[in-house]
Amino acid sequence: DSVRCVALEDDVACLGHASGTLILWDVVKGSQLRKVDDAFAVSVEKVEFCCRGASDRAVAAIDSSGVVNRIVFRQRVLGGSYLHEVECLLDAKSNVTPWLSVSSTYAAFSSTSASFVVAFAPSVRVAVTWPRPQSEVDNAVVSINDDGILIRAWGCDLDALNS
Repeated sequence: DSVRCVALEDDVACLGHASGTLILWDVVKGSQLRKVDDAFAVSVEKVEFCCRGASDRAVAAIDSSGVVNRIVFRQRVLGGSYLHEVECLLDAKSNVTPWLSVSSTYAAFSSTSASFVVAFAPSVRVAVTWPRPQSEVDNAVVSINDDGILIRAWGCDLDALNS
């Protein structure tokens, strides 16, 4: 099962696989912390760490069908094993392109008709829906920072939005 993407935060890596599996690894010890096989049905195309707490870590990931999920990994007490929880940020009906940008507080991605900013706190919600500009190109490249500044390149258009 080939690795399609990887994200690294401190001494932990999250690998996305062609099967749709995500695996959380301790890169120092070389040990698997958690295997997640219930988040995606098809290949994971991009994974990024986001919104970390004292005893948990989270990633946002997108698969080849356009499903965007946030997976929260919670460590049991005293360095025990990890549990996980999957939250759907966007389903495949939105025709999302496999481009994802994540900060500690936001995730940004685009479909063929709009760009979206999802806020993680105080609860997960779509904070901004930004319609597609007039363009012959069907997808956008997006980037977002912790302050909610979204940069979007769609075809020849480059736009900025403070979400």
